[in-house]
Amino acid sequence: MDILFYSIGFFILAVVVYQVDRNKPSYFRGWYNFWNKNKLPEEKNIGFVYQQGVRPRLMVGLIMSLSIMAGLAALGVFHILIGTGYALLMTVAMTMGFYASDAVAALWRHKDGVLDTIDDTTGNRPLTNSKTSSQVEVPPPPQVDTSETKEEETPSARDRLKGKGLL
Repeated sequence: MDILFYSIGFFILAVVVYQVDRNKPSYFRGWYNFWNKNKLPEEKNIGFVYQQGVRPRLMVGLIMSLSIMAGLAALGVFHILIGTGYALLMTVAMTMGFYASDAVAALWRHKDGVLDTIDDTTGNRPLTNSKTSSQVEVPPPPQVDTSETKEEETPSARDRLKGKGLL
């Protein structure tokens, strides 16, 4: 049961690490530029695991899983040899998470529609009147009094999110 728990946890960790690496290429760029004479061109959008082959993904997974398992062994959760065995298995889970990350992210972006479809199919509707972001009615923008020639105030970020139905 522990192996299943750790596998799921490391799979989710790999999905998160891949998405951060995909959306923040500056981490890899800084690392690359620090260790290499030739700077990484700005048009290259690669990361530690994003747009890399199998070997870099395995190495990142192995380093992360060995580090975490060594920390857990140091805390006394289990013996270091058991932690090393777990780390090798968790490397496989992390590599699978790196490859499945795009599919998981696509499902996460479309989760409202998928969950509504499941509710409609099974006949189970939630007790609350929840609407997805595409069903929210956006109120019309407030009327601006043009009689005064005062400078218009730009709406705050919170007001813009409310106007889009996201808050």
